[in-house]
Amino acid sequence: MQKIKKGLKLLVVLPMLLVLVFVNIYEDPANMFHDPGTEIAQAILDGKKPYFAGANGDEREVKKYLIENIDKHVDCITVGPSLSMEIGHEHVGTDSYYNLSVSAMNYNDYMAIFGLLDLNEIKYDKVIICVDTYFFDDYFVSDSWNPDYMNYASYMIGKLEGKEYSLPENGITVPELKNKLSLMFSVSYFQSSLDFIKSNGSIIPPETRWGIADENTDVDHYLPDGSWEYGLSYRSRTVEDVIDNSNSVDIEQRFGSERNISDYYKEHFEMLIKYLDERGVEVEFFLCPICPALWDRLQESGEDRFLLYELEQYSGEIAEKYDIHVVGSYDPYKTGVDNSDFYDCFHLRRDALAEYFQF
Repeated sequence: MQKIKKGLKLLVVLPMLLVLVFVNIYEDPANMFHDPGTEIAQAILDGKKPYFAGANGDEREVKKYLIENIDKHVDCITVGPSLSMEIGHEHVGTDSYYNLSVSAMNYNDYMAIFGLLDLNEIKYDKVIICVDTYFFDDYFVSDSWNPDYMNYASYMIGKLEGKEYSLPENGITVPELKNKLSLMFSVSYFQSSLDFIKSNGSIIPPETRWGIADENTDVDHYLPDGSWEYGLSYRSRTVEDVIDNSNSVDIEQRFGSERNISDYYKEHFEMLIKYLDERGVEVEFFLCPICPALWDRLQESGEDRFLLYELEQYSGEIAEKYDIHVVGSYDPYKTGVDNSDFYDCFHLRRDALAEYFQF
């Protein structure tokens, strides 16, 4: 009798469990089981303006696929965090151009991008490097959001250090596997999946996880050169929005008092510059200003916040040593920009990049 009861319970529970797992994997509101990155990258190469339709789009996978499939020789590339993602071909004066920047690009991401370029034997005459605290500040340096990037970063670091280097096989890591298994059987993720269905008004097949933007599409999207264009709503933000955003920034967290840039990352940054210089690549530094409202808060905070000052000074020293052109300054008053030239306290408008900066 006991066995029969257990069997009946299993007959009831098993179908429910199978439904839960199927819905979580198929709907996948956070794109944990589906990655449209390669399709988006191919759309960029086809001259279209693709966008991620779901959450957690893997920008790094997009740029990896781009590097693996672009021409073997390009005039110019840009590498940096979201601050430089909007630099387009119109700013640099050539159509032979790709923007390889990704959001929150840190030390490991920079190294991975250059590692991918090296492995794929991509030749580029000029590189614009957005010099940002994310490369140099221990607080922000962590593993890349894309685990495969850590392999390419290790490859490039080894090459710069003159050590033996090999590229490990990419594949799912144990932590990733545990996370995916947890989400497969997660009741809260099931609820998110149901909410995803409701918000879209239908069951969402995986092939609709990305789309192509037109002039009326209010969504952030890529342009055919790999650069980024914000959606209509974000482009409509006002000066008041920028000031409100500036007032919400946790200055201590972002520009920690008495934090300094790391000697280790400085050493590796110069190794990278030397690597590029030896290959005859023209290097240009872009120091993206923060908006005046945030800069004023920084000055008024009364704390010793050396990061931006130290990094600008260090960038100038490296630029002088390797004859590098520096574009911009972290100080908005040196560049002439005002709050109206920003979408938020950190990100410049695309037209402001053309107006104030000569790449």
